[in-house]
Amino acid sequence: MAIAGDDPDGVEVVASIVDALGFDPVAAGPLAEGMRMEPGTEPFGANVDAAELRAMLDRFPESQRGHAVLRARRVPVNGEFL
Repeated sequence: MAIAGDDPDGVEVVASIVDALGFDPVAAGPLAEGMRMEPGTEPFGANVDAAELRAMLDRFPESQRGHAVLRARRVPVNGEFL
Protein backbone atom coordinates (compact mmCIF):
# COMPACT_ATOMS: atom_id res chain seq x y z
CA MET A 1 0.00 0.00 0.00
CA ALA A 2 1.48 3.32 -1.06
CA ILE A 3 1.85 6.09 1.51
CA ALA A 4 2.53 9.75 0.74
CA GLY A 5 3.04 12.43 3.35
CA ASP A 6 4.99 15.52 4.33
CA ASP A 7 5.54 14.54 7.97
CA PRO A 8 8.18 11.77 8.23
CA ASP A 9 6.99 10.78 11.70
CA GLY A 10 3.41 10.56 10.48
CA VAL A 11 4.42 8.50 7.47
CA GLU A 12 6.30 6.15 9.80
CA VAL A 13 3.23 5.72 12.01
CA VAL A 14 1.00 5.01 9.02
CA ALA A 15 3.58 2.59 7.59
CA SER A 16 3.59 0.65 10.85
CA ILE A 17 -0.22 0.46 10.80
CA VAL A 18 -0.22 -0.70 7.17
CA ASP A 19 2.39 -3.32 8.06
CA ALA A 20 0.41 -4.47 11.12
CA LEU A 21 -2.61 -4.96 8.86
CA GLY A 22 -0.56 -7.34 6.72
CA PHE A 23 0.28 -5.06 3.81
CA ASP A 24 3.69 -3.91 2.60
CA PRO A 25 4.01 -0.13 3.01
CA VAL A 26 5.53 1.62 0.00
CA ALA A 27 6.84 5.15 0.53
CA ALA A 28 5.58 7.34 -2.32
CA GLY A 29 7.24 10.60 -1.27
CA PRO A 30 5.68 13.88 -0.15
CA LEU A 31 1.95 14.50 -0.22
CA ALA A 32 2.25 16.31 -3.55
CA GLU A 33 3.28 12.98 -5.09
CA GLY A 34 -0.06 11.48 -4.05
CA MET A 35 -1.38 12.33 -7.52
CA ARG A 36 0.54 9.26 -8.73
CA MET A 37 -2.08 7.17 -6.86
CA GLU A 38 -5.30 9.00 -7.71
CA PRO A 39 -8.22 7.54 -9.69
CA GLY A 40 -7.29 6.94 -13.29
CA THR A 41 -3.67 6.08 -12.53
CA GLU A 42 -2.16 2.62 -12.83
CA PRO A 43 -1.72 2.00 -9.08
CA PHE A 44 -5.24 3.08 -8.12
CA GLY A 45 -7.01 -0.03 -6.88
CA ALA A 46 -4.24 -2.32 -8.12
CA ASN A 47 -3.78 -5.63 -6.32
CA VAL A 48 -0.01 -6.03 -6.73
CA ASP A 49 3.02 -6.66 -4.53
CA ALA A 50 5.26 -3.88 -3.22
CA ALA A 51 7.83 -4.23 -6.01
CA GLU A 52 5.20 -3.86 -8.73
CA LEU A 53 3.59 -0.93 -6.92
CA ARG A 54 6.98 0.82 -6.81
CA ALA A 55 7.38 0.13 -10.54
CA MET A 56 3.91 1.58 -11.22
CA LEU A 57 4.77 4.72 -9.25
CA ASP A 58 8.04 5.01 -11.15
CA ARG A 59 6.23 4.69 -14.51
CA PHE A 60 3.80 7.50 -13.70
CA PRO A 61 5.79 10.24 -15.50
CA GLU A 62 5.49 8.24 -18.75
CA SER A 63 1.71 7.87 -18.47
CA GLN A 64 -0.85 10.17 -20.08
CA ARG A 65 -1.74 11.58 -16.64
CA GLY A 66 1.95 11.92 -15.81
CA HIS A 67 2.55 13.95 -18.97
CA ALA A 68 -0.36 16.22 -18.05
CA VAL A 69 1.07 16.79 -14.57
CA LEU A 70 4.56 17.48 -15.91
CA ARG A 71 3.14 19.97 -18.43
CA ALA A 72 1.19 21.73 -15.68
CA ARG A 73 4.26 21.85 -13.45
CA ARG A 74 6.45 22.95 -16.38
CA VAL A 75 8.93 20.14 -15.74
CA PRO A 76 11.26 19.36 -18.64
CA VAL A 77 11.62 15.77 -19.81
CA ASN A 78 14.88 15.00 -21.60
CA GLY A 79 15.59 18.71 -21.80
CA GLU A 80 12.24 19.58 -23.41
CA PHE A 81 8.91 20.68 -22.03
CA LEU A 82 6.03 18.36 -22.88
